[in-house]
Amino acid sequence: MIEFNNETVNVTDGDDHIALSVTTAGTKGDPAVILLHGFPETSLSWRHQLPALAEAGHFVIAADGRGFGNSDCPEAVEAYRIDQLTGDVVALAAHYGYDELVVVGHDWGSLIAGSLAAFRPDLVRALVLMSVPYQIRTSVSIPSIRKRRASSPSCAETGPVSAGTDPPEPSPEAPAPCPAPSLDLSPDTSSGTSGPASDRSPRSATSCAARSLSSRPSNARYPDRRLRP
Repeated sequence: MIEFNNETVNVTDGDDHIALSVTTAGTKGDPAVILLHGFPETSLSWRHQLPALAEAGHFVIAADGRGFGNSDCPEAVEAYRIDQLTGDVVALAAHYGYDELVVVGHDWGSLIAGSLAAFRPDLVRALVLMSVPYQIRTSVSIPSIRKRRASSPSCAETGPVSAGTDPPEPSPEAPAPCPAPSLDLSPDTSSGTSGPASDRSPRSATSCAARSLSSRPSNARYPDRRLRP
């Protein structure tokens, strides 16, 4: 019978110490799988997958994300930025001594898992995203997109288009189309990168964003917690 091990792991976020409640199963040293739960869930949602993966020969890690379950809940809104949440996964990998993980995310956990693969591909052996696909980070917030689309007359007037048919030609009097979010792939001037985003490959654009995130202070306990390409 597979036994669960419950412990508290302190991850460092700048000058703050945040404790995460972590459940593990399997033998440490076996290939690692980390399970990232969704909203509003905890690591308990992985109770069936933990023993199954451990029996298959994996060391399985499932933590309550910050703000969930028995983990610490920082008061500052900035403490829940995607780079902070992804940094927690990096810290857990370092804590258990792994430099390579199979990362499984469900719902909100899929966003964190996708960000980890983008910012720290060296840590990700394989990536599984459930319920929520990978979403590139944009310069516009989701509420502002919804507000702009709701206020555009064309959104209400445009009906569905059947598969295999061309959309109708807009008339000269037709309102402007619904605004789409724009990607913030501006060059990182601090690193000497120049030129428009279209001249750079997607990996270069991602690395540019990762370099800006890696500029935040590291910590003594987990020096590799910083997000870097």
